Amino acid sequence: MPKPKQPTPRLLSSKEVAKIVGYSVPTVIRWAEMGMYDFPQPAIEGKRGRGKRWHSDDLDDWLKSIRTK
Repeated sequence: MPKPKQPTPRLLSSKEVAKIVGYSVPTVIRWAEMGMYDFPQPAIEGKRGRGKRWHSDDLDDWLKSIRTK
């Protein structure tokens, strides 16, 4: 019997991530660029550093980790 496929994590835009964490888009970008607060790195980054996308699973894991500290 074949293994069931795992759902692919959804890709979130910078704007969506900012809304989820409650901060502005520039703040989210700065956290990722500077590696602040162990913020996850984008899974995809467009040309010239624009169009960053994060896996929803990475963001969920990060949120869980900061809530337990």
